[in-house]
Amino acid sequence: MIRKEVTIRVAEGLHARPAAEFVRLCAESGVEVLVRKSDGKSASGSSILGVLTLGLQKGDVVVIESPDSTEALVDALVSLIG
Repeated sequence: MIRKEVTIRVAEGLHARPAAEFVRLCAESGVEVLVRKSDGKSASGSSILGVLTLGLQKGDVVVIESPDSTEALVDALVSLIG
């Protein structure tokens, strides 16, 4: 399992447009990606509703988790939001 912690640096947080790009990358990969907030709430990276429901704002710290073979995907997700 790959786990990377990232601080949201997108000025508006993970609102609709960056969340849609995040979900697109996860969905295209075909693997399960989990996004977890520091308060314990989590969502599937492939679910736009789940990601938006987390209410990720600039400065929030999240952990992105995915299977071992997906380090390039996790790096792309981190660079998108961090």
